[in-house]
Amino acid sequence: MSDKKFRKFVVIFVVLTGAVFGAWAGLLYSTVYFWVAAIPGGIGGHFLARLYLRWLAKVSAKRDNKFVIWLLGSLVGVFSGIVCTTLVHGLMAGATIILTEKGLTSHEDFLFYIVAAEIIGVVAGFFVGGICSLVYVKRVMGKGDEAIDTA
Repeated sequence: MSDKKFRKFVVIFVVLTGAVFGAWAGLLYSTVYFWVAAIPGGIGGHFLARLYLRWLAKVSAKRDNKFVIWLLGSLVGVFSGIVCTTLVHGLMAGATIILTEKGLTSHEDFLFYIVAAEIIGVVAGFFVGGICSLVYVKRVMGKGDEAIDTA
């Protein structure tokens, strides 16, 4: 796989994951406007995918141990999952407080939902980061990966 294809794969995979999980998270706030949460999920995913690619270029330039690169990439995915989940829920909670009279008081189990969402964000981030890093170490690493830092 070429570097350009890998970069596109990562960005598309992460943006779609952020948008889908964002829309799913939006169901906690509204059954009508749940899709609105897909927007910050997708935008946050795009930003985090670009950061992941830059980080991957720096790490792979310093290390050649494929397992370490995969593991660190998976951990960056975990961090990204936490950031994206916090962004989506923060924006949706803020919108709910501002746009409704009830605010979050109508959501009795709101704290439970946020904790559960962060756990889901960690797991999703681990899987997405792990898959992207696995593709990198198996299909891209060592095959002219200098161009990856132009992401």
